[in-house]
Amino acid sequence: CALPIFFVGDRFDPAIGFLRRDAFRRSYAKGRLSPRPSNLGPVRKMFFEGSADYYEDTGGRKETATFTEALRLEMNNADRISVEASDNFERLDAAFDLGNGVVVPAGEYRFRQLKAQYEMSPSRPLSGFLSVTHGDFYDGSIDEASWRGRVEFSSRLYAEPTISRSWIRTPHGNGTSDLFGSRVTLTVTPRLFVAALVQYRSSSNGLTTNARLRWEYQPGSELFVVYSDGRSTADRRFPGVLENRSVVVKITKLRSEEQRLNSSHT
Repeated sequence: CALPIFFVGDRFDPAIGFLRRDAFRRSYAKGRLSPRPSNLGPVRKMFFEGSADYYEDTGGRKETATFTEALRLEMNNADRISVEASDNFERLDAAFDLGNGVVVPAGEYRFRQLKAQYEMSPSRPLSGFLSVTHGDFYDGSIDEASWRGRVEFSSRLYAEPTISRSWIRTPHGNGTSDLFGSRVTLTVTPRLFVAALVQYRSSSNGLTTNARLRWEYQPGSELFVVYSDGRSTADRRFPGVLENRSVVVKITKLRSEEQRLNSSHT
């Protein structure tokens, strides 16, 4: 059971990336019951979960609320099956662009959704999870199907492909949104790995690439090299028109206890 409360002031900058909004108070509660039945055949463990996630602005006005109930089953082969129902509230102070020409106007919205998911055991060479969502979406409806897998080519090389499609129907228009991508990770040594993520989102016609190298050249001391770029595929040309590109290099050095003591006495 958890009951955390967070407060973020109106001078906080959400562009840093750790949080997506400013000037809010968040209250969160979660409870779980996990029995281990002895007479349910392939079921090893059951999880009954409930949670409440509530956001309000600094003036006490409700912004977002999500109440969730879930039943999760852990099987004897380590696969997992879950069914989750949610009640949602969202207040939009400005119109919300869903992409593909569908714009939801400002206002208060309440909607319910039901989600089912099957997750394969990560101990298999081919694993991942398949999820299906159906329900309301603002003042319309949504159906969504997604699959995220993990394919192990060897003990050092694996890929995580992702495929997702959403069908959205609203009084303001209908649209579909596709997401395709994959992350590939190569562990060269226990202290050196390289990972790359390529992802395409149809709603924004955006193709993004992110590649990262991490090298622990000494215990506790690391070198990171990160390359990122974003491209627009609106003109249907491959690989698209370059919109942004960046390279970041970060190096850390862990000082020994003797070095820290010497610096403190200097």
